[in-house]
Amino acid sequence: MDDKEQSKQPSEQLDRFSRLMFGPFPPRSHQSHDNPAARTESSSQQDIDFMQIIENIDTLVASFDQLKPLVKKITSFVDMLKK
Repeated sequence: MDDKEQSKQPSEQLDRFSRLMFGPFPPRSHQSHDNPAARTESSSQQDIDFMQIIENIDTLVASFDQLKPLVKKITSFVDMLKK
């Protein structure tokens, strides 16, 4: 089994395409399974305020609606300059 793991590790390190597309491989460790403090820390990072996200999206949509007439005027002006 160790021979297979050792043969896989150099191929993973030499796989340039995968490192280019996905970044470096994370180190393989089993500490996260044994450490309950790491689990609570990762779960606290997962707390997302969905109401804040909805409010931000609403603000973006309202801003876009206000800017839409300005964008139409600018595009008509640019079209006039092209002619």
